[in-house]
Amino acid sequence: MNVSRAIARKTITDLGINTPSDLMYLDDICWALGAFVQYEDLDGAEARISMDDEQAVITVQQNIKYPARTRFSVGHELGHFLLHKGKQNNFLCSTKDMQDWFASEAQKQLEVEANEFSIEFLIPHDFALPMIRKQKPSWSAIHEIAETFQMSLSASIKRFIELSPEAVAAVYFNKSVVTHHFRSKSFEENSFWVDKGPISEATFAFDATLGKTPDGMMSVSASDWFKVKPWLEDETILESARFFENLNFGVSLLWVNNSKLLK
Repeated sequence: MNVSRAIARKTITDLGINTPSDLMYLDDICWALGAFVQYEDLDGAEARISMDDEQAVITVQQNIKYPARTRFSVGHELGHFLLHKGKQNNFLCSTKDMQDWFASEAQKQLEVEANEFSIEFLIPHDFALPMIRKQKPSWSAIHEIAETFQMSLSASIKRFIELSPEAVAAVYFNKSVVTHHFRSKSFEENSFWVDKGPISEATFAFDATLGKTPDGMMSVSASDWFKVKPWLEDETILESARFFENLNFGVSLLWVNNSKLLK
């Protein structure tokens, strides 16, 4: 567990937050921690924070359409306050910063750390784990996380993948190629890796780009998604895909529940 997540868990404990409903009072929680939250029109940013060692003002774009996205932005800025005071007094954070999980540059790494804090603070491990452990990978399970914690689908997908005991991955793609993916611990331990590049026409991800979204997890050849031993190329995994036309990206859930493919 990294430092960002450790501090998020400690903050949850210190505040005596015991249920997901406690987290619905996010602005009040920030106030208790020394950060005042306000909502204004921001030019070229989704949120910003100005702070010193003791207090902060968090400003969030008031025209964000989705309350769950607003919550993540507040959590992101609170992360800057609790993680980065003393390093930098001001952060101006874009939509891209809120979606960054892989940056290696020093400055961008601070945004990754704030994202790690936000997801751990707003979908706490101890609350989410029991829910996820009893669920098979599915869109309905992810929507339950989103609804329970009032979080975005994107954050809920990542959290489900992180905590699922199954060999599962979320693969992000646009109209033609895979852009990145998140893997569960079991998916990673089995050395499954989805390469960036063209989407196989045999996958449900490809179908989703054409507007076809079948219900439930459906069988697809494992080799259409990642490399397998030659004698296992006919083995299948389960997939369910969604494409969000207004956002120009899609997500495929991959679930390896085939014992022949698992170590």
